Amino acid sequence: MDAFALQELSRRRAAGQAMYLEVLRDPELSAGLSEIPVGDEDRQSPPTEDELYYVCSGRATIRVGEEDRPVGPGSFVAAGVAHRVHSIEEDRAVLVVFEPAEDSRLAALVSEPSRDRRLESQCPLGGGAGGVVPEEDIRVEPRG
Repeated sequence: MDAFALQELSRRRAAGQAMYLEVLRDPELSAGLSEIPVGDEDRQSPPTEDELYYVCSGRATIRVGEEDRPVGPGSFVAAGVAHRVHSIEEDRAVLVVFEPAEDSRLAALVSEPSRDRRLESQCPLGGGAGGVVPEEDIRVEPRG
């Protein structure tokens, strides 16, 4: 069993100069720490997996579907539809859990030989508004 302290994860995430640090991964589940400072924005593309967010610190607003809601420490968000964090009022730290593991559905789609390998822009590795991503441009790599 692994146990993690939020401060240590935050330090490791900052050292990697990324907004997200994956700390747990198996085929059925992945989890990590996402941090976004005040004045920055959530740059994620909609994932192909279901997500749970637990806000550890900070305040922001999240749009889920057509609804805006404030989130802060202790907020729990289950996002099975399009969503985006905005209006970040305080540096935000969020535990993110994906089921199945992040990008696993995309990886299965990319590796399936009978499928058209052009993916619409809303996939996690998106290709810009309304575009498609040709197979040769798709790279599935774990975050971190």
